[in-house]
Amino acid sequence: MIINAIYNIGGFKFLHVLRRIKFFLNSPIQFFKELLIDLKKDFNSKKKRPQIIWCAGIPKSGSTLIEEIFNETDYVDLSKTSLRWFNNYKLDNPHGISDQMFFYGYKNKLSFLKTHSHYSKKYYSIAKKYNIKIIVSLRDLRDALVSQVYHIKNDKKHWQNKHVKDLNFENSLIYLINSSFKINGKKTKVLMYYYNWIKDWKLVNEKNIIFVWYEDYLKNPNRYTKKILNFADNNQNNYKKILRKLKSKRNRDKNLTLFQKLYSLGREKSTFREGKMRYYKTYFTPKVEKEFLKIINKRKLKNVIYR
Repeated sequence: MIINAIYNIGGFKFLHVLRRIKFFLNSPIQFFKELLIDLKKDFNSKKKRPQIIWCAGIPKSGSTLIEEIFNETDYVDLSKTSLRWFNNYKLDNPHGISDQMFFYGYKNKLSFLKTHSHYSKKYYSIAKKYNIKIIVSLRDLRDALVSQVYHIKNDKKHWQNKHVKDLNFENSLIYLINSSFKINGKKTKVLMYYYNWIKDWKLVNEKNIIFVWYEDYLKNPNRYTKKILNFADNNQNNYKKILRKLKSKRNRDKNLTLFQKLYSLGREKSTFREGKMRYYKTYFTPKVEKEFLKIINKRKLKNVIYR
């Protein structure tokens, strides 16, 4: 309510400035470090054609990994910079996008944005309006669910944490499988939302979109990274350097808890946890699988698994 009141009085630019001031006051060194990085990125890309990359990823599919890859390129994160106006208010969905998100970004050099947005004609028409390239990040839904339970149990501020914090992993998975949430007043099962998320995006077949599976990263990080850089018209020769930097970051942060990484400031924030391929086989007990198949039967399952 306070945010809405400030928005109505001062508009999104005022809120954007307040957000950047808050970041500066909490961590002035990190603020100036990221500002200098973004200034350098814009300088390096001043002769390049402006382009926005939008990564839409199902939760726990490696979308944070893609965000980290782009942080090592000349693309500037629209949502975490002082060099772009960014309006993410008055959305029709907590993970939605709007015309105003990209209005100030498409004229500025190279920009990218990561969200967990589901497919909709409205969102896709916005992307086409600004000539946005889309990367859809996918993962076997069963592995994504396992990773999501890890996330919820470790994130004390997550709205579902209170429901699973005292449950064992099996019952936590069953809770998540059968849980629901409301979107615009309409009750929706979490599992069906994820099912439709993957199915609907996979139906899109256009030149401005690519699909990347987290399983492909686990199998071949080099090829996965080169595919993303090639799509973004970035120098593929940098992929080894980027992967080395990401590995160094993982080693540096290996002693931090997921909660600490989640609530780090600026681009130090991360939800990345390097899960394994077909990890679900360890946690999908007969009881869990029974509950899962009640909602996603074997015929539907083929739409949401990695092949």
